[in-house]
Amino acid sequence: MLRSSEQPIVMSFRRLLLASTFAGALVASAAQAQNAPAGSGASQGVGDIVVTARRRAESLQNTPVAVSAITSAALEQKGATNIAAVAQSVPSLTFNTTAGNSGASNAAVVFIRGIGQDDFFPTIDPGVGIYLDGVYVSRTLGGVLDTVDLEQVEVLRGPQGTLFGKNTIGGAVQITTKKPGPDLEGYLEATTGRFDRIDVKGSVNLPFSDTLFARFSLATLNRDGYITILQKDPVTGAVGEADAPKLGNISTMAGRAALRWLASPDLTFDLAFDYTGKREQSSGSTLLATQPLVPGLTFDPNDPASIQQYVQANAATVGGFHNLIVAGAQGCSPLAGGDAFNLNNPACFNDQWITGSPYKTFYEPNASVSNLDVFGLTGVVDWEASPAFGVKSITAYRVTRSFFRRDDNTPLQLIELQTDQTAKQFKWRPIRSCQVQKGQQSWGFSGGQRSSGPGRHSGLKYRQACLRPWAWMQDQDFGYSNS
Repeated sequence: MLRSSEQPIVMSFRRLLLASTFAGALVASAAQAQNAPAGSGASQGVGDIVVTARRRAESLQNTPVAVSAITSAALEQKGATNIAAVAQSVPSLTFNTTAGNSGASNAAVVFIRGIGQDDFFPTIDPGVGIYLDGVYVSRTLGGVLDTVDLEQVEVLRGPQGTLFGKNTIGGAVQITTKKPGPDLEGYLEATTGRFDRIDVKGSVNLPFSDTLFARFSLATLNRDGYITILQKDPVTGAVGEADAPKLGNISTMAGRAALRWLASPDLTFDLAFDYTGKREQSSGSTLLATQPLVPGLTFDPNDPASIQQYVQANAATVGGFHNLIVAGAQGCSPLAGGDAFNLNNPACFNDQWITGSPYKTFYEPNASVSNLDVFGLTGVVDWEASPAFGVKSITAYRVTRSFFRRDDNTPLQLIELQTDQTAKQFKWRPIRSCQVQKGQQSWGFSGGQRSSGPGRHSGLKYRQACLRPWAWMQDQDFGYSNS
Protein backbone atom coordinates (compact mmCIF):
# COMPACT_ATOMS: atom_id res chain seq x y z
CA MET A 1 0.00 0.00 0.00
CA LEU A 2 2.85 2.34 0.77
CA ARG A 3 4.47 1.85 -2.66
CA SER A 4 1.22 2.31 -4.49
CA SER A 5 0.56 5.61 -2.71
CA GLU A 6 4.09 6.94 -3.36
CA GLN A 7 4.12 6.26 -7.12
CA PRO A 8 1.54 8.97 -8.06
CA ILE A 9 3.46 11.49 -5.91
CA VAL A 10 6.72 10.72 -7.75
CA MET A 11 5.03 10.93 -11.17
CA SER A 12 3.37 14.24 -10.29
CA PHE A 13 6.68 15.66 -9.09
CA ARG A 14 8.38 14.67 -12.38
CA ARG A 15 5.64 16.28 -14.45
CA LEU A 16 5.85 19.45 -12.34
CA LEU A 17 9.64 19.55 -12.81
CA LEU A 18 9.34 19.15 -16.59
CA ALA A 19 6.65 21.81 -16.81
CA SER A 20 8.76 24.25 -14.76
CA THR A 21 11.80 23.62 -16.97
CA PHE A 22 9.78 24.16 -20.16
CA ALA A 23 8.22 27.35 -18.80
CA GLY A 24 11.63 28.65 -17.79
CA ALA A 25 12.97 28.04 -21.27
CA LEU A 26 10.07 29.95 -22.78
CA VAL A 27 10.61 32.90 -20.47
CA ALA A 28 14.35 32.95 -21.21
CA SER A 29 13.79 32.84 -24.99
CA ALA A 30 11.17 35.60 -24.75
CA ALA A 31 13.54 37.77 -22.73
CA GLN A 32 16.31 37.25 -25.29
CA ALA A 33 13.96 38.22 -28.09
CA GLN A 34 12.98 41.42 -26.31
CA ASN A 35 16.57 42.35 -25.53
CA ALA A 36 17.85 41.59 -29.03
CA PRO A 37 18.60 44.66 -31.16
CA ALA A 38 16.41 45.44 -34.11
CA GLY A 39 17.43 43.82 -37.38
CA SER A 40 19.51 41.11 -35.73
CA GLY A 41 17.09 38.33 -36.66
CA ALA A 42 18.53 37.84 -40.11
CA SER A 43 22.06 37.50 -38.79
CA GLN A 44 21.05 34.97 -36.14
CA GLY A 45 18.77 32.90 -38.40
CA VAL A 46 19.31 31.25 -41.74
CA GLY A 47 18.87 34.49 -43.65
CA ASP A 48 16.41 35.29 -46.42
CA ILE A 49 16.56 32.58 -49.09
CA VAL A 50 14.66 33.51 -52.25
CA VAL A 51 13.10 30.69 -54.29
CA THR A 52 10.87 30.51 -57.36
CA ALA A 53 8.98 27.35 -56.46
CA ARG A 54 5.65 28.99 -57.39
CA ARG A 55 6.93 30.70 -60.55
CA ARG A 56 7.65 33.93 -58.70
CA ALA A 57 10.43 35.08 -56.42
CA GLU A 58 9.52 34.82 -52.74
CA SER A 59 11.08 33.95 -49.42
CA LEU A 60 11.63 30.27 -48.71
CA GLN A 61 10.12 30.63 -45.24
CA ASN A 62 6.88 32.02 -46.69
CA THR A 63 6.51 29.44 -49.45
CA PRO A 64 3.75 26.88 -48.70
CA VAL A 65 5.53 24.18 -50.73
CA ALA A 66 7.81 21.32 -49.70
CA VAL A 67 10.97 22.80 -51.23
CA SER A 68 14.68 22.60 -50.42
CA ALA A 69 17.14 25.18 -51.74
CA ILE A 70 20.83 24.37 -52.14
CA THR A 71 23.14 27.27 -52.92
CA SER A 72 26.25 27.12 -55.07
CA ALA A 73 28.40 27.66 -51.97
CA ALA A 74 26.92 24.54 -50.37
CA LEU A 75 27.63 22.51 -53.51
CA GLU A 76 31.22 23.76 -53.59
CA GLN A 77 31.73 22.73 -49.98
CA LYS A 78 30.67 19.20 -50.91
CA GLY A 79 33.08 19.13 -53.85
CA ALA A 80 30.19 18.53 -56.25
CA THR A 81 30.86 18.28 -59.98
CA ASN A 82 27.20 17.93 -61.04
CA ILE A 83 23.74 18.50 -59.62
CA ALA A 84 23.40 14.88 -58.50
CA ALA A 85 25.18 15.95 -55.30
CA VAL A 86 22.01 17.70 -54.08
CA ALA A 87 20.71 14.26 -53.03
CA GLN A 88 23.15 14.42 -50.10
CA SER A 89 21.28 17.40 -48.63
CA VAL A 90 17.66 16.92 -49.69
CA PRO A 91 15.38 14.40 -47.93
CA SER A 92 13.37 11.90 -49.98
CA LEU A 93 15.56 12.54 -53.07
CA THR A 94 17.52 9.94 -55.03
CA PHE A 95 19.64 11.23 -57.91
CA ASN A 96 21.75 8.75 -59.90
CA THR A 97 23.86 9.54 -62.95
CA THR A 98 23.22 6.38 -64.95
CA ALA A 99 20.23 4.23 -65.80
CA GLY A 100 20.29 0.49 -65.40
CA ASN A 101 21.47 -1.48 -68.45
CA SER A 102 22.18 1.73 -70.38
CA GLY A 103 25.94 2.22 -70.18
CA ALA A 104 25.43 5.99 -70.42
CA SER A 105 27.35 8.03 -67.89
CA ASN A 106 24.97 11.00 -68.03
CA ALA A 107 21.40 9.71 -67.69
CA ALA A 108 19.49 11.39 -64.88
CA VAL A 109 17.60 8.86 -62.76
CA VAL A 110 15.69 10.98 -60.25
CA PHE A 111 13.23 9.79 -57.63
CA ILE A 112 11.40 11.97 -55.10
CA ARG A 113 9.42 10.21 -52.39
CA GLY A 114 9.81 6.98 -54.34
CA ILE A 115 8.28 8.39 -57.56
CA GLY A 116 10.42 8.72 -60.66
CA GLN A 117 11.60 6.90 -63.78
CA ASP A 118 14.71 4.75 -64.27
CA ASP A 119 14.31 4.16 -68.01
CA PHE A 120 16.38 6.14 -70.50
CA PHE A 121 14.32 5.42 -73.63
CA PRO A 122 13.24 8.59 -75.48
CA THR A 123 9.64 7.37 -75.66
CA ILE A 124 9.31 7.39 -71.86
CA ASP A 125 8.94 10.65 -69.98
CA PRO A 126 10.59 11.15 -66.58
CA GLY A 127 8.60 11.32 -63.35
CA VAL A 128 10.61 14.26 -61.97
CA GLY A 129 11.02 17.35 -64.13
CA ILE A 130 14.38 19.10 -64.43
CA TYR A 131 14.39 22.81 -65.33
CA LEU A 132 17.37 24.95 -66.31
CA ASP A 133 16.54 28.65 -65.88
CA GLY A 134 12.89 27.84 -66.44
CA VAL A 135 13.51 25.61 -69.49
CA TYR A 136 12.32 22.03 -69.22
CA VAL A 137 14.98 19.38 -69.93
CA SER A 138 12.81 16.85 -71.74
CA ARG A 139 15.08 13.78 -71.74
CA THR A 140 16.99 11.92 -69.05
CA LEU A 141 20.08 11.74 -71.25
CA GLY A 142 22.02 14.93 -70.64
CA GLY A 143 19.96 15.70 -67.54
CA VAL A 144 22.92 15.45 -65.13
CA LEU A 145 23.99 19.07 -65.49
CA ASP A 146 27.42 20.17 -64.33
CA THR A 147 27.84 22.69 -61.52
CA VAL A 148 29.31 25.44 -63.70
CA ASP A 149 28.40 28.93 -62.48
CA LEU A 150 25.26 27.82 -60.67
CA GLU A 151 23.39 30.18 -58.40
CA GLN A 152 20.98 27.77 -56.72
CA VAL A 153 19.25 24.40 -57.02
CA GLU A 154 15.67 24.02 -55.78
CA VAL A 155 14.03 20.65 -55.19
CA LEU A 156 10.23 20.65 -55.03
CA ARG A 157 8.77 17.51 -53.48
CA GLY A 158 5.36 16.21 -54.49
CA PRO A 159 3.25 16.68 -57.65
CA GLN A 160 3.88 20.04 -59.35
CA GLY A 161 1.54 19.77 -62.33
CA THR A 162 -0.38 22.94 -61.51
CA LEU A 163 2.52 25.29 -62.25
CA PHE A 164 5.00 23.05 -64.08
CA GLY A 165 2.79 20.81 -66.22
CA LYS A 166 3.25 17.12 -66.99
CA ASN A 167 6.16 14.87 -66.01
CA THR A 168 6.35 16.34 -62.49
CA ILE A 169 4.22 13.84 -60.59
CA GLY A 170 7.14 13.13 -58.26
CA GLY A 171 8.41 16.70 -58.08
CA ALA A 172 10.69 19.13 -59.86
CA VAL A 173 14.34 20.18 -59.78
CA GLN A 174 14.99 23.81 -60.70
CA ILE A 175 18.51 24.94 -61.58
CA THR A 176 19.26 28.66 -61.63
CA THR A 177 22.50 29.96 -63.12
CA LYS A 178 24.33 33.14 -62.18
CA LYS A 179 23.29 36.13 -64.26
CA PRO A 180 25.60 38.86 -65.61
CA GLY A 181 25.94 41.89 -63.35
CA PRO A 182 27.38 45.41 -63.29
CA ASP A 183 30.60 44.46 -61.46
CA LEU A 184 33.87 43.41 -63.06
CA GLU A 185 34.69 40.12 -61.35
CA GLY A 186 35.79 36.57 -61.97
CA TYR A 187 37.37 33.50 -60.49
CA LEU A 188 39.59 30.59 -61.44
CA GLU A 189 39.87 27.40 -59.44
CA ALA A 190 41.58 24.05 -59.85
CA THR A 191 40.96 20.78 -58.02
CA THR A 192 43.07 17.64 -57.97
CA GLY A 193 42.64 14.30 -56.25
CA ARG A 194 42.69 10.54 -56.59
CA PHE A 195 42.45 8.72 -59.92
CA ASP A 196 44.37 11.58 -61.57
CA ARG A 197 41.51 13.99 -61.03
CA ILE A 198 42.08 17.44 -62.51
CA ASP A 199 39.17 19.90 -62.55
CA VAL A 200 39.53 23.49 -63.72
CA LYS A 201 36.70 26.02 -63.54
CA GLY A 202 36.68 29.70 -64.39
CA SER A 203 34.23 32.52 -64.87
CA VAL A 204 34.43 36.23 -65.70
CA ASN A 205 31.77 38.94 -65.55
CA LEU A 206 32.22 41.88 -67.95
CA PRO A 207 30.15 45.07 -67.76
CA PHE A 208 30.21 46.74 -71.20
CA SER A 209 28.10 49.68 -70.02
CA ASP A 210 25.68 50.62 -67.30
CA THR A 211 22.96 48.54 -68.94
CA LEU A 212 24.81 45.80 -70.87
CA PHE A 213 26.65 42.95 -69.11
CA ALA A 214 28.15 39.62 -70.13
CA ARG A 215 29.30 36.54 -68.24
CA PHE A 216 31.45 33.71 -69.58
CA SER A 217 32.07 30.41 -67.79
CA LEU A 218 34.19 27.41 -68.71
CA ALA A 219 34.98 24.12 -66.97
CA THR A 220 36.94 20.98 -67.76
CA LEU A 221 36.45 17.95 -65.52
CA ASN A 222 38.77 14.94 -65.79
CA ARG A 223 39.20 11.79 -63.73
CA ASP A 224 40.33 8.24 -64.50
CA GLY A 225 37.96 5.31 -64.19
CA TYR A 226 37.82 3.02 -61.18
CA ILE A 227 36.74 -0.37 -62.58
CA THR A 228 39.50 -2.45 -64.18
CA ILE A 229 38.73 -4.62 -67.22
CA LEU A 230 40.12 -8.15 -66.95
CA GLN A 231 40.87 -10.70 -69.65
CA LYS A 232 41.27 -14.49 -69.53
CA ASP A 233 43.75 -16.43 -71.61
CA PRO A 234 41.74 -19.02 -73.60
CA VAL A 235 44.61 -21.55 -73.48
CA THR A 236 46.10 -21.29 -70.00
CA GLY A 237 43.10 -19.76 -68.25
CA ALA A 238 45.28 -17.09 -66.64
CA VAL A 239 43.46 -13.88 -65.67
CA GLY A 240 45.12 -10.48 -66.03
CA GLU A 241 44.35 -6.85 -66.71
CA ALA A 242 43.34 -5.95 -70.24
CA ASP A 243 45.03 -3.16 -72.16
CA ALA A 244 41.93 -0.96 -72.02
CA PRO A 245 40.78 2.20 -70.18
CA LYS A 246 38.97 1.73 -66.90
CA LEU A 247 35.22 2.14 -66.68
CA GLY A 248 33.51 5.03 -64.93
CA ASN A 249 35.88 7.84 -65.87
CA ILE A 250 35.01 11.54 -66.27
CA SER A 251 36.00 13.62 -69.29
CA THR A 252 33.78 16.67 -69.60
CA MET A 253 34.03 20.07 -71.22
CA ALA A 254 31.28 22.57 -70.34
CA GLY A 255 30.84 26.23 -71.12
CA ARG A 256 28.28 28.98 -70.86
CA ALA A 257 27.96 32.50 -72.28
CA ALA A 258 25.28 34.87 -71.01
CA LEU A 259 24.30 38.40 -72.01
CA ARG A 260 21.98 40.76 -70.09
CA TRP A 261 20.55 44.06 -71.31
CA LEU A 262 18.65 46.38 -69.01
CA ALA A 263 16.53 48.17 -71.58
CA SER A 264 14.76 50.08 -68.80
CA PRO A 265 14.34 49.76 -65.06
CA ASP A 266 11.30 47.53 -65.74
CA LEU A 267 12.43 45.62 -68.86
CA THR A 268 15.27 43.06 -68.97
CA PHE A 269 16.54 40.90 -71.84
CA ASP A 270 18.65 37.78 -71.16
CA LEU A 271 20.34 35.62 -73.77
CA ALA A 272 22.38 32.54 -72.88
CA PHE A 273 24.17 29.75 -74.73
CA ASP A 274 25.41 26.60 -73.01
CA TYR A 275 27.33 23.56 -74.21
CA THR A 276 28.31 20.29 -72.56
CA GLY A 277 30.52 17.68 -74.22
CA LYS A 278 31.50 14.30 -72.80
CA ARG A 279 33.88 11.71 -74.22
CA GLU A 280 33.91 8.98 -71.60
CA GLN A 281 33.94 5.24 -71.09
CA SER A 282 30.79 3.38 -70.17
CA SER A 283 29.44 3.67 -66.66
CA GLY A 284 30.94 1.23 -64.19
CA SER A 285 29.30 -2.16 -63.68
CA THR A 286 30.21 -5.71 -62.65
CA LEU A 287 28.63 -9.15 -62.98
CA LEU A 288 26.95 -10.38 -59.79
CA ALA A 289 25.34 -13.72 -60.74
CA THR A 290 24.82 -16.08 -63.67
CA GLN A 291 22.33 -18.75 -64.70
CA PRO A 292 24.00 -21.15 -67.15
CA LEU A 293 20.89 -23.35 -67.38
CA VAL A 294 17.38 -23.36 -65.99
CA PRO A 295 17.79 -24.73 -62.45
CA GLY A 296 16.12 -28.05 -61.65
CA LEU A 297 15.27 -28.84 -65.27
CA THR A 298 16.44 -32.20 -66.69
CA PHE A 299 15.81 -34.20 -69.84
CA ASP A 300 15.49 -37.82 -70.92
CA PRO A 301 17.97 -38.56 -73.74
CA ASN A 302 15.61 -41.26 -75.04
CA ASP A 303 12.53 -38.99 -75.12
CA PRO A 304 12.44 -36.46 -78.00
CA ALA A 305 9.59 -34.54 -76.35
CA SER A 306 11.65 -34.16 -73.16
CA ILE A 307 14.66 -32.96 -75.14
CA GLN A 308 12.54 -30.44 -77.02
CA GLN A 309 11.04 -29.10 -73.81
CA TYR A 310 14.51 -28.85 -72.29
CA VAL A 311 15.86 -26.88 -75.27
CA GLN A 312 12.88 -24.54 -75.46
CA ALA A 313 12.98 -23.71 -71.76
CA ASN A 314 16.72 -22.97 -71.75
CA ALA A 315 16.72 -21.14 -75.07
CA ALA A 316 14.36 -18.59 -73.51
CA THR A 317 17.15 -17.50 -71.13
CA VAL A 318 20.39 -15.69 -71.94
CA GLY A 319 22.69 -18.29 -70.42
CA GLY A 320 20.79 -21.30 -71.71
CA PHE A 321 20.64 -19.99 -75.26
CA HIS A 322 24.38 -19.36 -75.30
CA ASN A 323 25.42 -22.65 -73.72
CA LEU A 324 23.04 -24.86 -75.72
CA ILE A 325 22.86 -23.09 -79.10
CA VAL A 326 25.85 -20.77 -79.52
CA ALA A 327 28.54 -22.71 -77.64
CA GLY A 328 26.92 -26.15 -77.71
CA ALA A 329 29.65 -27.57 -79.95
CA GLN A 330 32.36 -26.15 -77.65
CA GLY A 331 31.62 -28.38 -74.69
CA CYS A 332 28.91 -26.26 -73.03
CA SER A 333 25.77 -28.26 -73.93
CA PRO A 334 24.69 -31.23 -71.79
CA LEU A 335 22.86 -32.57 -74.86
CA ALA A 336 26.25 -33.12 -76.50
CA GLY A 337 27.97 -34.42 -73.38
CA GLY A 338 29.30 -31.02 -72.35
CA ASP A 339 29.18 -29.20 -69.03
CA ALA A 340 27.80 -25.64 -68.92
CA PHE A 341 29.14 -25.22 -65.37
CA ASN A 342 32.77 -25.95 -66.27
CA LEU A 343 34.74 -22.96 -64.93
CA ASN A 344 37.78 -23.92 -67.02
CA ASN A 345 35.98 -23.65 -70.34
CA PRO A 346 36.09 -19.96 -71.46
CA ALA A 347 33.42 -20.62 -74.10
CA CYS A 348 30.73 -21.22 -71.47
CA PHE A 349 28.67 -18.64 -69.64
CA ASN A 350 28.90 -19.38 -65.93
CA ASP A 351 30.38 -18.13 -62.67
CA GLN A 352 33.92 -17.97 -64.07
CA TRP A 353 33.13 -14.39 -65.19
CA ILE A 354 32.20 -13.23 -61.68
CA THR A 355 35.20 -11.41 -60.23
CA GLY A 356 33.85 -11.01 -56.69
CA SER A 357 35.12 -7.41 -56.64
CA PRO A 358 33.11 -4.25 -57.42
CA TYR A 359 36.22 -2.77 -59.03
CA LYS A 360 36.98 -5.53 -61.56
CA THR A 361 35.00 -6.91 -64.47
CA PHE A 362 35.33 -8.89 -67.72
CA TYR A 363 33.87 -6.05 -69.82
CA GLU A 364 34.34 -6.05 -73.59
CA PRO A 365 36.74 -3.12 -74.23
CA ASN A 366 35.30 -2.35 -77.66
CA ALA A 367 31.84 -1.89 -76.11
CA SER A 368 32.92 0.83 -73.70
CA VAL A 369 31.93 4.30 -74.89
CA SER A 370 29.64 7.09 -73.65
CA ASN A 371 29.59 10.28 -75.72
CA LEU A 372 27.30 13.25 -75.22
CA ASP A 373 26.84 16.68 -76.79
CA VAL A 374 24.25 19.15 -75.48
CA PHE A 375 23.61 22.58 -77.01
CA GLY A 376 21.19 25.08 -75.54
CA LEU A 377 20.08 28.60 -76.49
CA THR A 378 17.73 30.48 -74.18
CA GLY A 379 16.16 33.92 -74.44
CA VAL A 380 14.21 35.54 -71.60
CA VAL A 381 12.27 38.80 -71.64
CA ASP A 382 11.14 40.04 -68.22
CA TRP A 383 8.80 43.02 -68.01
CA GLU A 384 7.60 44.40 -64.70
CA ALA A 385 4.65 46.41 -65.97
CA SER A 386 3.68 47.58 -62.48
CA PRO A 387 4.37 46.66 -58.87
CA ALA A 388 1.40 44.29 -59.04
CA PHE A 389 1.79 42.76 -62.49
CA GLY A 390 4.59 41.35 -64.63
CA VAL A 391 5.13 39.25 -67.75
CA LYS A 392 8.04 36.95 -68.56
CA SER A 393 8.64 35.18 -71.86
CA ILE A 394 11.01 32.18 -72.05
CA THR A 395 12.10 30.92 -75.48
CA ALA A 396 14.58 28.05 -75.76
CA TYR A 397 16.02 25.59 -78.24
CA ARG A 398 18.01 22.58 -77.09
CA VAL A 399 19.73 19.72 -78.93
CA THR A 400 21.00 16.54 -77.28
CA ARG A 401 23.12 13.98 -79.12
CA SER A 402 24.22 10.84 -77.30
CA PHE A 403 25.99 7.65 -78.30
CA PHE A 404 26.78 4.90 -75.81
CA ARG A 405 27.16 1.14 -75.48
CA ARG A 406 26.48 -1.42 -72.78
CA ASP A 407 28.19 -4.82 -72.43
CA ASP A 408 27.17 -7.93 -70.48
CA ASN A 409 30.41 -7.92 -68.41
CA THR A 410 31.78 -11.01 -70.13
CA PRO A 411 34.03 -11.48 -73.19
CA LEU A 412 31.14 -13.43 -74.74
CA GLN A 413 28.64 -11.79 -77.08
CA LEU A 414 25.52 -12.24 -74.99
CA ILE A 415 23.87 -8.83 -74.58
CA GLU A 416 25.53 -5.80 -76.13
CA LEU A 417 23.39 -2.69 -76.45
CA GLN A 418 24.17 0.34 -78.59
CA THR A 419 22.17 3.58 -78.52
CA ASP A 420 22.48 6.51 -80.90
CA GLN A 421 19.95 9.17 -80.00
CA THR A 422 19.31 12.76 -81.07
CA ALA A 423 16.64 14.91 -79.43
CA LYS A 424 15.63 18.43 -80.48
CA GLN A 425 13.43 20.61 -78.32
CA PHE A 426 11.85 24.02 -78.87
CA LYS A 427 10.09 25.81 -76.04
CA TRP A 428 8.19 29.07 -75.68
CA ARG A 429 6.43 29.89 -72.47
CA PRO A 430 4.95 33.20 -71.31
CA ILE A 431 4.54 33.49 -67.56
CA ARG A 432 2.24 36.03 -65.95
CA SER A 433 3.17 36.80 -62.38
CA CYS A 434 1.67 39.17 -59.87
CA GLN A 435 1.92 40.47 -56.34
CA VAL A 436 -0.76 41.95 -54.15
CA GLN A 437 -0.58 45.08 -52.10
CA LYS A 438 -1.18 45.10 -48.39
CA GLY A 439 -4.77 44.30 -47.47
CA GLN A 440 -5.93 43.58 -51.04
CA GLN A 441 -7.65 40.38 -52.12
CA SER A 442 -8.24 39.23 -55.69
CA TRP A 443 -8.01 36.30 -58.12
CA GLY A 444 -5.74 35.65 -61.06
CA PHE A 445 -3.50 33.33 -62.99
CA SER A 446 0.23 32.60 -62.84
CA GLY A 447 2.02 30.92 -65.72
CA GLY A 448 -1.25 30.36 -67.54
CA GLN A 449 -2.65 28.49 -64.54
CA ARG A 450 -4.94 29.84 -61.90
CA SER A 451 -3.03 29.99 -58.62
CA SER A 452 -3.73 31.28 -55.19
CA GLY A 453 -2.23 30.66 -51.82
CA PRO A 454 -3.17 31.80 -48.35
CA GLY A 455 -0.73 34.06 -46.59
CA ARG A 456 -0.47 36.48 -43.68
CA HIS A 457 0.47 40.13 -43.73
CA SER A 458 -0.01 42.38 -40.72
CA GLY A 459 -2.43 39.84 -39.29
CA LEU A 460 -4.70 39.91 -42.39
CA LYS A 461 -5.37 36.88 -44.58
CA TYR A 462 -5.17 37.42 -48.32
CA ARG A 463 -4.67 35.54 -51.60
CA GLN A 464 -1.64 36.11 -53.77
CA ALA A 465 -3.29 36.68 -57.14
CA CYS A 466 -4.24 39.38 -59.64
CA LEU A 467 -7.30 40.37 -61.62
CA ARG A 468 -7.14 39.73 -65.34
CA PRO A 469 -9.47 38.80 -68.23
CA TRP A 470 -10.56 35.23 -68.80
CA ALA A 471 -8.79 35.24 -72.16
CA TRP A 472 -5.48 35.13 -70.30
CA MET A 473 -6.24 31.74 -68.78
CA GLN A 474 -4.75 29.91 -71.76
CA ASP A 475 -1.36 28.39 -71.03
CA GLN A 476 0.46 29.33 -74.22
CA ASP A 477 3.16 26.68 -74.03
CA PHE A 478 4.24 25.43 -77.46
CA GLY A 479 7.04 22.98 -78.11
CA TYR A 480 8.20 19.83 -79.82
CA SER A 481 10.80 17.19 -79.18
CA ASN A 482 12.09 14.82 -81.84
CA SER A 483 14.17 11.79 -80.93
